[in-house]
Amino acid sequence: MWTSGFFNSVNGDRAYNAQQMSSIFEGLITDGVYASVGNKMVVRPNSGMTIQIASGRGWFAKHWVNNDSEYLVTLEASDVTLNRYAAVCVRVDESESVRNAAVYVKYSEFATTPVKPTMTRTEAVKEYCLAYVYIKAGVSAITAADIEDTRGNNNLCGWVTGL
Repeated sequence: MWTSGFFNSVNGDRAYNAQQMSSIFEGLITDGVYASVGNKMVVRPNSGMTIQIASGRGWFAKHWVNNDSEYLVTLEASDVTLNRYAAVCVRVDESESVRNAAVYVKYSEFATTPVKPTMTRTEAVKEYCLAYVYIKAGVSAITAADIEDTRGNNNLCGWVTGL
């Protein structure tokens, strides 16, 4: 189907939706985090099992996100004997009941040698991993060494590139 826009509305004859507004950027910029805005949404330890996502902006699945301050996320407690990973994600959910891009933590199964969670990429839900956090058995605090930055990995997140 051929579409065009944007034209001024006369008596309500022109209505544009979010998908149409966002689609004008398709092919011009890529999904990911803006490398020049704020503190680039880097994930860092805070205290105990709490991590923080630094300020920054991103473009994910034709939707923008903006974080203008430190965003705190408390991870689930560690297991006594087994390890696991937490993927700190931006999760875009276009389903009609949600329609949001939000921080989401996706956990692996507990295991001696856990496997990192994979990102969901369906028509309605797309996840972009900012970092993997290794949650060792028996720990009560996350350290910088436990955090693997994945923003530069185009298969997981990526940096916004464009014109």
